[in-house]
Amino acid sequence: MKNWVIEEFQNIDLKDERLNKRSKIILNKLSNKPYESIPKAFSGFHETTAAYRFLNNDNVNYDNVLSAHRDATLKRLNNEEVILAIQDTTSIDYTFKKIGSELGHLENSKRSGYLLHPTLLTNDKGLCLGICKSKLWTRNPKEIGAAKLRKKMPINKKESYRWIESYNYSCELANMLPEKKIINIADRESDIYELFYEANKEKNNAHLVVRAGYNRRTLNENKEVTLLRDRLEKMPSKGKIKVSIPRTSTRKKRISEFTVKYENVEFLVPANKVKDFSNIKINVITFKEETKDAEIKPIEWILITTLDIQNMEAAVKLLGYYKARWQIEIFFRTLKTGCKIEELQLEKKERLEPCLALYMIIAWRIMYITMIGRVYPNLPADQVFETEEIEIISIIANKKSPSEKLTVKALIRIIASFGGFLGRKSDGEPGPEQIWTGLKRVSDFVLTYKRLKEFNTYV
Repeated sequence: MKNWVIEEFQNIDLKDERLNKRSKIILNKLSNKPYESIPKAFSGFHETTAAYRFLNNDNVNYDNVLSAHRDATLKRLNNEEVILAIQDTTSIDYTFKKIGSELGHLENSKRSGYLLHPTLLTNDKGLCLGICKSKLWTRNPKEIGAAKLRKKMPINKKESYRWIESYNYSCELANMLPEKKIINIADRESDIYELFYEANKEKNNAHLVVRAGYNRRTLNENKEVTLLRDRLEKMPSKGKIKVSIPRTSTRKKRISEFTVKYENVEFLVPANKVKDFSNIKINVITFKEETKDAEIKPIEWILITTLDIQNMEAAVKLLGYYKARWQIEIFFRTLKTGCKIEELQLEKKERLEPCLALYMIIAWRIMYITMIGRVYPNLPADQVFETEEIEIISIIANKKSPSEKLTVKALIRIIASFGGFLGRKSDGEPGPEQIWTGLKRVSDFVLTYKRLKEFNTYV
């Protein structure tokens, strides 16, 4: 069994020592072949049946599986000074599976499945440390088309309360770890007044960074009401910075110049919330791309934050924090494409939910391996991988045992080469897809090596 599995489930508590032991075996097996079906991940009928029985046990559920991972995640925070708590929501679609009829609707009444809202912890260098909080839920079909009724509900009864719950957990972390800076980061969907109001309370010492989604009303120094974007447009520039814009399916990679503006502003409480809330003061910063190329649609990021922004150095640091938000998009892609969670054939929620928790831990591990070689390239490989794995990987790749200690970056690039990574200068560093494909092949290599070793022993 892999050492990381033992460490990750060190505090697993399923009220039965046999279940605790079985949980480690199952996590180990699934992590060896993350994008195979459960029967293919296990060896034969008996192992597969044991896995299904484990998932069907009343003591095994989504929360207690992730609880063990959360404990391991908290240990990984010890050496960090800045911790980013990145939150977002994704849907898990089971419309065409048997279990779909048991689940609530997604974007519309014709699609069914789960909604998942994890809070992913990373350091400020982009290394994914784990999942500290996660909400998994289904919608009530009777609430379809009841938007007007939901508007009148208190915030703690709405789905949008998940953004505040994640932030509140960040505050708990800040209280547990007072020597560390905890920054909760979210995208435009989290632009809700209640969240800013919560983060503005003196007792809450976790910071907040949210990308603006609404053109909110602000009050200027002359007590005049001004819309946020109009105010930013008239605001004087604080300076310019160059930013590398990554390549996507719709744009080429480019380096652009951005104009930076920032100011402490007063948000007017929305008219429908006047009874329960008041105006708040919070920092707003904008990064606007300057380009003369007519074919390029200029990028603009408007960020709302409790962090103190008084100079360009702080502004650049804030942009780095926000750019780390992309980690949670990679996590969702790894979970769905790498672990293929939407293809699971489990027919009961009681089985499916703990299985989703296991795959979330596996997706984290893939991301951790993907990023650690970039963040700490000179770290010895044996601090992440087992000695046997390192030797077998080196023999397969170079036809000999390693003559010197490999770094984690060098070993990860070899693993990625098994998954199609070519390693050309223009290729950059390997991504999660190449890593998870490579890890599957490494698992096969290790298993073959062990079987041959057993065979030689018998002979």
